[in-house]
Amino acid sequence: MKKILVVEDSLIIRGKFLEYLKTAGYETAAAENGKDALEKVQRERFDLIIMDLMMPVMDGFEAIRRIREIKSIPFIPIIVASGIDAPDDLKKALELGANEYIVKPVDGVAFSARVKAMLNLKDYYEKAMASERKYENLLQALPDVVYKLDMDGNFVFVNDSVRTLGYEPHELIGRHFSEFIHVEDVPLVSRSVVLPKYVGKATDGIVGATGRPPLLFDERRSMDRATRNLEIRLAPRNLDDEKKGSPCKTVTVTIAFSEVDSAGQYDSQSKKVIGTVGIIKDVTERKEAEKIQKRLLMELKTAREELEEANAGLKEKVKSLEKFQELTIGREERIVQLKKKIKELEARLEGKG
Repeated sequence: MKKILVVEDSLIIRGKFLEYLKTAGYETAAAENGKDALEKVQRERFDLIIMDLMMPVMDGFEAIRRIREIKSIPFIPIIVASGIDAPDDLKKALELGANEYIVKPVDGVAFSARVKAMLNLKDYYEKAMASERKYENLLQALPDVVYKLDMDGNFVFVNDSVRTLGYEPHELIGRHFSEFIHVEDVPLVSRSVVLPKYVGKATDGIVGATGRPPLLFDERRSMDRATRNLEIRLAPRNLDDEKKGSPCKTVTVTIAFSEVDSAGQYDSQSKKVIGTVGIIKDVTERKEAEKIQKRLLMELKTAREELEEANAGLKEKVKSLEKFQELTIGREERIVQLKKKIKELEARLEGKG
């Protein structure tokens, strides 16, 4: 059963509101002024509040403001009840956090319709919040860093995976994304620096120094125009320095290499862009593997060159050896021939003698 709080200083009007609500099957509670209502809201759970504006002790304006300031209280729709049709008062109440208004005296049918509409609003809100919680739980379970930026480039959400870089999620909320990125990469991925270079030009199909359209960490485009596979370096927090009592700072010696996919985030009602949503994939290990692979390829190339050089030297030595062998063999043959001729001459000389 839905529980509704009626805040009204007039006993007669309060009684009429309570009668309407009980007839419709709602559980009810009553308060005579804003102060009494504020105390009840902090003790009990209500599904709807009907708030008079002009009351002693604490008026409805102040009560609405204070209720909306209490973050621990779940969302409660508030219908303000005004004795006169005063647009300025109603506007002020809505700006403070009221959701609907009625003008006294009220018609029972119209009153019941407003109440039902606001209770439906609460149901929709609670379903939306449940979906949001499931969504955030899913984001928290991801190993990648998920972030949201406002229109100024400040973090409004970052999931728990950012702890792998030495940060607590709440520490980044409200801080500009440039504090999170390697100082040399910031001007390469920030829309405030990159996009002025393309004033008057379409960013689709532009081939720049990177051979592709500009990629942005604080992207506001979506669909096919969103940023994909942006490679950047992040600046992890130096936890060792912090433990020693040094001010919190980022370091550039230890770098986390990452790939970023980002797109514009749009308001579901107005369809206007309200910031950026993105995901950061840690590719540090891949980058290290690529670095090692590159080093090994260079070492292999050097080894091949040295082997080829050694083979060339060996071939020269073989040629020299073959030439020496040819010379040696030729000399030995000449000596044999010479000895043979000497013996022949000696034999002739002996025959003549």
